Amino acid sequence: MSHPPVLPVDVLRHLARELYAISAMKDRDTRNAVVGMVEGELGDPLHAARTANDWLDTVEILRACLAARSGLAVLVQVVELIAPGESATTRFAADCAATGGLVPAMLTRRQRDWLLDVLDGTPAPIGLVECFMAATAPLGMPPRRPDSFRALVAELEERTSSFPLFSFLERVTAAEPDSAAPIREWVDANIATLDERRHAELRSLRARLGGTPAVLGARTHVLIRLQPDELSDSLATAQAWIFPDGGAAEMSAGSETPLRPAQLPGWLERTLADLRAMMPADRRPIIEFMVEPHEMNHPVDSWDGGDGLGSLGARYPVVVRPATRTPAERQRWHRHWAAVGRSLERPLSDVVHWFDGSPHELGEAQLRHTDRPCVVLALDPARTAEPHLRELLEAGVPVMLWIRGPHALAERRTAIDMVLRGRELAGLPDSVRAFRANGWRAGDGDIRRDYVLFWDDPTRMPPERYDLCLPGRRDGDHR
Repeated sequence: MSHPPVLPVDVLRHLARELYAISAMKDRDTRNAVVGMVEGELGDPLHAARTANDWLDTVEILRACLAARSGLAVLVQVVELIAPGESATTRFAADCAATGGLVPAMLTRRQRDWLLDVLDGTPAPIGLVECFMAATAPLGMPPRRPDSFRALVAELEERTSSFPLFSFLERVTAAEPDSAAPIREWVDANIATLDERRHAELRSLRARLGGTPAVLGARTHVLIRLQPDELSDSLATAQAWIFPDGGAAEMSAGSETPLRPAQLPGWLERTLADLRAMMPADRRPIIEFMVEPHEMNHPVDSWDGGDGLGSLGARYPVVVRPATRTPAERQRWHRHWAAVGRSLERPLSDVVHWFDGSPHELGEAQLRHTDRPCVVLALDPARTAEPHLRELLEAGVPVMLWIRGPHALAERRTAIDMVLRGRELAGLPDSVRAFRANGWRAGDGDIRRDYVLFWDDPTRMPPERYDLCLPGRRDGDHR
C-alpha cells in the first residue's frame, strides 16, 4: 500500500478547502460516487480512511488520491464531470495543476533516467510528433508543441495513464527498427508500470506495427458450456475447455451426471482447480460461459472462484455467450465480429450503440452500414434485457454490455459510462472485471457487481468431438 507524499501542511489544507468548497462534495453519496469513479479509472482501490465527518472524509479522499499514481489528475477529471462550471471546481483544478512535482511521478527516477539514456541514442524518426499524436489520440496535441524526446516523455508523464507512453515508444521502434532493441528492452523490463488490463492492447499494437510480442504474454480462455438436461428443466450438463495462449482447446472437463443449479458452483470450483494447474501462476484467463439466451442474466460471475479470492467475476474477466445461433445469425455474427477485430484499438465511445429497447431501434440494417459493432443496453429497470436479446442476436451483435437488477435508469447510465469512458474496446473484459472487483469490495447492493458483458468470439468454439475428463479422476480416465 502506498502512502501519501509529504506535502506542506498549508498546501494540503488549501487543496482540501478548495475540494470541500465544491457543493457536491458535501454530500456523502456523491463522495462515495467520486471514490468509485476514481477507483474505476485507476483500476485499484484508493485505501481512503473514510469517516462520518464530511470535512475529514474529504481530506482523506484527497490524501488517498495524492498517494496513488495519477490519482490527483483522475480526481480532477471526476470532479469536473460531476460539478462542471462551478467556480470552486475551476479553482480546485487550477490549484491541483500547480502542485507540480508534489505528487507521485509516473516513472521512478531510475526508470526515467534509463529511458532518456536509451532515447538519447535513438535517431528521432521523421514522424516523431505524429507518433506522439497517434499515441495520445483521442486526447490530442497539448497546448504546447513538444518536439524532442525529452519534452515528449515529460508531456506523456502528465497523462492519467501510462499507456500513451508505452504506445509512443512502440510507434518509435516501428519507425526506427534499427534502434528498436534498447527501447523494447526498457518496455519489457518496466511493463509492471502499465495497468495489467492494458497488456493485451500493447501486445496487439506491437504485433500490428510488426514487432514481436516478446514477454507481454498471450491470453488463455476457459470456455464453459451449460445446457439444460433433456429430461429435466431443473438439471443441467456442464462442459469446460481450456484454450491456452489463444490456441486450440487442449483439455476438457465435464460433469459425470446432470447437475442442479446449486451444484454448479461447486463443480466449477473443482474444474477451475484442475484447469489452473495447466496455466502459469500469473495468468488471468478470460472465462466464457455459453448459456441459453434466457439465462444470460444469471449471475454466474458471482459464483465463488474457488481460489480463496472471492467472486469469480472479481477474480477473472467473465463474459457470457449464446449456446446456439441460427445459420442466418452466424453469417451476420461473423461479419460484425470482423468489425470488432478492426476496432480493438478504438475508444469504446466510438464503437457502441446505445439501445433503450425501442421497437426496431437497432437491427441488422442499421448495423450493416455502421462501424459501431457493439451495443450497450440502457434499459429502464421495469424492462429486463432478456426480451431484447433475441432481436439483437438475430442482428448478429457480437459484443453487448448491460446491467442486471432493479437499478434506476440514471444509475445504470452512469455506471455504464464509467466503463466506456477513456478505454479502448480491446480492454473491455478486463475493465469490467476491475469494476466488478471494486463493487464487491464496496459491499452489498453496489451496482458494479451487476455488469453483464456479452463477448461472443466465433473463432473460439467447443470442439465438435471431445472426451470429457472428470475433475478429480486419474489421468487417462475419460468418459
